[in-house]
Amino acid sequence: VAAVTVVVAGDTNCFELPRETQAARLASLMAGFSRRGIVDTWPDFQGEPAADTHWFARADEPKIGHQIAVALGKLGVDAPRRYDVVFSSDRARAAGVHRTPESDHDLVWA
Repeated sequence: VAAVTVVVAGDTNCFELPRETQAARLASLMAGFSRRGIVDTWPDFQGEPAADTHWFARADEPKIGHQIAVALGKLGVDAPRRYDVVFSSDRARAAGVHRTPESDHDLVWA
């Protein structure tokens, strides 16, 4: 029987303004996967803090909260954080973040 690799990827919507608080909440949110051996692919290849993947200032959504964030972004105020993740039960052979300025999210891959 061949081994099965499980991959979990997506936008976590784990929003917090303080960077340390957001990182801790993201780790807590993903802990259930980690306990089952489905782990963050970032440490497999980077050896550095994970890249930010979401910018409120780049949002293009009609809700008032998003529009306020876009307006603040045009003034140079934003709080980019890492919300998008790729977790896997197998070691990543390569991974990264592809910048997509036309979206509020950058593309994560592994």
